[in-house]
Amino acid sequence: MAVTPTCPVRYDPLDEATLADPYPVLAALRAQAPLVWHDIMESWLVTGYDDCVRVLRDHESFARDPRRLGRTVPEASLSVQVLDPPHQAAVRSAFMTSLHAQDLPALQERARRDITARLEALASQPAWDVMRELAQPVALDAIADLLGVTPPPLTEWVQVSDTIMRSMDGGLNPDLVEPGRLAREKLSKLVASWFTTTGSPAGLLGHVRACTADAGPELARYVEHTARVMF
Repeated sequence: MAVTPTCPVRYDPLDEATLADPYPVLAALRAQAPLVWHDIMESWLVTGYDDCVRVLRDHESFARDPRRLGRTVPEASLSVQVLDPPHQAAVRSAFMTSLHAQDLPALQERARRDITARLEALASQPAWDVMRELAQPVALDAIADLLGVTPPPLTEWVQVSDTIMRSMDGGLNPDLVEPGRLAREKLSKLVASWFTTTGSPAGLLGHVRACTADAGPELARYVEHTARVMF
């Protein structure tokens, strides 16, 4: 029977010291255990650059899609991030083709004007929060502009996004799982509304919808889930 090697370096992704500065423990892993099983996360740790590149590029040997291991995957999780070729190809092609069809210099200029206006408004304040008053609203407006949708209220979007991000650590902290599920449901309803509206949709999503209109229900689901991941 093969023996799975255990990690000789203590690695807790949620440890305060690791969150503050992850580089020392990552360097130790690369030096002592570049490929090792992590019991708590129930996954392999791959820390060497060349090994990581191979895992990401060799879809025949390594799977993103858990269904290839016989596991059940919630339908809402089936996006371009999870799919392997050949299923991934049509989704990726639709989004990349639509991205190249956008007027990216114009999008960039609108984002630049947005940043400039916000900085001018904040310039008279003695102190302000970079994330809350600049990075978050600029990011929301820019991605909504690219997709061609009306952005939701900033506070609501930040809360949903942050909750989903934190729930990715649910394997290490089970208390994060249920809030993450509820946040994903809320976000899924918003994104679904973008695909049920009538009229002439604009932006990247409008182009995606147009080029996948007759592609069948499976691809339509993958496209919608990928739009949610992008947002």
